[in-house]
Amino acid sequence: MALYWILAFVFAWAITLPGALAKLGVIGHSPLPFMAGILIGVAPIAAASIVTAREGKFRDYWTSLWRLPRPAWTIAVALLLPPLMLAITYAVKPIEVSFSGLGLFALLWLVLAFGEEAGWRGYALPRLVDRYGFWVGSLILGVVWCVWHYPKMLGNPYVPTVSQLIPLIALFSLQIILANFILCWLYFRSGRSVIATTLFHTCFNLMSTAYAWAAADWVFTGMIALTVAAIYLVDRKALPSAKSAT
Repeated sequence: MALYWILAFVFAWAITLPGALAKLGVIGHSPLPFMAGILIGVAPIAAASIVTAREGKFRDYWTSLWRLPRPAWTIAVALLLPPLMLAITYAVKPIEVSFSGLGLFALLWLVLAFGEEAGWRGYALPRLVDRYGFWVGSLILGVVWCVWHYPKMLGNPYVPTVSQLIPLIALFSLQIILANFILCWLYFRSGRSVIATTLFHTCFNLMSTAYAWAAADWVFTGMIALTVAAIYLVDRKALPSAKSAT
């Protein structure tokens, strides 16, 4: 696992850390454009591919990534839950939402979401859950996944100062850790399907594209928190405990 963490961070931060350092005034300017940061989506799958190749499990790993979601209701959850969260947020308070040109982003988010899910959920999650159980293992993954995003968030050129970014990063941290529990739950409930988590991740990113301030919205975050609470109250017995993930 250690090599996977190192590679996932090195690959991603090589792209995003220059922007963060420029924002902090450590360097004059970043040699990379901010939008290059989307390429971090390939870092987890690249890291997992290297590690599994060293372990002699590359073929098994890649075969597992194409496992279809079972049962079928997990596909519906993956596709419909993010739009439902956005719809409830829209109903609770006035927000600016635009679906114009959203289809152009769909394929991009799909590819990048798959790259992340193949690493975080497809490789790291089963190993963490096998050792720590679902809730602790998922929490560890959520925190790591959150920190992994920090340089990209810190380098955001659309928010002028670091002091203005800090509250946004704090709320985003809460949101991404909570959303990770949903992804981890969906992974196991879909029969360990990276396809299911990729669909959810893609739809979630599309909703965040339609509503630019979703990551900093307390109502939207509340919808995610309520979903996690529902999973715990209703479905926690269906989730694996330590050393029982199969």
